Amino acid sequence: MRIATYNTFEGGRAQLGPIRGRDRLLLDVVKGINPDLIAMQELVDWQDHGRERFESFANAAGMAGEIFVGEGFPIGVLTRRPWRIARSRFLRAGFWHGLALVELEDGKGSLIQALAAHLSPLGPRQRHAEVAAALDLIDPAAPAILLGDLNLISHFDHVPVRGLTLPTFVRHAAGGALDQRVSRMIAGAGFVDAYARLHPEREGHTIPTPAAFESPFSPARLDYIHVSPGLAARLSSARIYRRPPAAEASDHFPLVVDLD
Repeated sequence: MRIATYNTFEGGRAQLGPIRGRDRLLLDVVKGINPDLIAMQELVDWQDHGRERFESFANAAGMAGEIFVGEGFPIGVLTRRPWRIARSRFLRAGFWHGLALVELEDGKGSLIQALAAHLSPLGPRQRHAEVAAALDLIDPAAPAILLGDLNLISHFDHVPVRGLTLPTFVRHAAGGALDQRVSRMIAGAGFVDAYARLHPEREGHTIPTPAAFESPFSPARLDYIHVSPGLAARLSSARIYRRPPAAEASDHFPLVVDLD
């Protein structure tokens, strides 16, 4: 099973460097990944006109799914057969963008819960409250995935504070140091950071891409796929997807995880 998360930078319509209209680039990236499950963030306007852009993208990618719309940026969850969304909920209250809880099934009796999140960019206190609420919804003893743009710097990543730009420091620090309570909370609940598990000595960043050369933020790994212990035993690969045209399709690189 291949799992991915991808922040699309305002759904492909916002200008990124010299590039306008990135729908085709985003589609090429997703088709290149060929995921069984992908969570997508910032699907701005994809819900308009009867979800026309969302449905068109899903069909072109050979997938199906749902788009969840709150007061923030929309979140999309797409699956490929045999996987499908059997049930879903969308939580708005207490979340900056919202939280999509979906139950996936493959028609053969396999069930997986997935929480697709796009956490607050404002600071660790807000993210702490969001994650606490999210963790109350799922049981890591059962097959479960927590994925998305979590807007946090993990305690697994040894990021020197002195090297951070001011905008990055403001969003991730408290008391003059990086506040990494959120990633510790997720780990304490039993979830495994797939990328950190398979690359303990190799740090990577999912933002910014070369196209976001004007970004005021420091390179960081803000996108995550966490899996429950049972699924962690099936981890076979985790990578930041950099194949063309990922470097120009968004300001984030996708994160991709494979389970045996």
